[in-house]
Amino acid sequence: MPRLDEAQPVEEGVAYTVTGSVQNVYASLVVLLGYAATFTRTGQWRDHARYEVGDGLVCGFRLEAEREGELDLVLYFGASVGSPVRTLFHGLFESFLAGRGLTVRRFEPLSAPGATRSTGRSCASSREAMSSSAAGAASGWLCPAPTRRSS
Repeated sequence: MPRLDEAQPVEEGVAYTVTGSVQNVYASLVVLLGYAATFTRTGQWRDHARYEVGDGLVCGFRLEAEREGELDLVLYFGASVGSPVRTLFHGLFESFLAGRGLTVRRFEPLSAPGATRSTGRSCASSREAMSSSAAGAASGWLCPAPTRRSS
């Protein structure tokens, strides 16, 4: 099994901040997505889980940060993965988060004008700081406000 950094290039997708009783959330997501008939787990590392669907289309997620009662999770996809598969994976991911008594904040990826890759959670989490700074105003774009979902 290839290491994550040797795998095909990936693009970040939706990011989530999950709060509440998060002790086993990451491990549960890894296992539950592996049991889904559509996706096959092809790799698991300390803070990453990788799955494939169809003819080697890569979907996965990583645990970006963990704090007391809070997790930051980020979905990622192979560059060749189309919108239907991405939607299916993140829908399944969200369905496993639902009903666990967690508060889930969702951050959509955002591309800056002229950028070659999307701006991830770091942009979204610093939205307030950027909006009040001259650099944020001068850049011509700001991260969107997070979509909030509670279960």
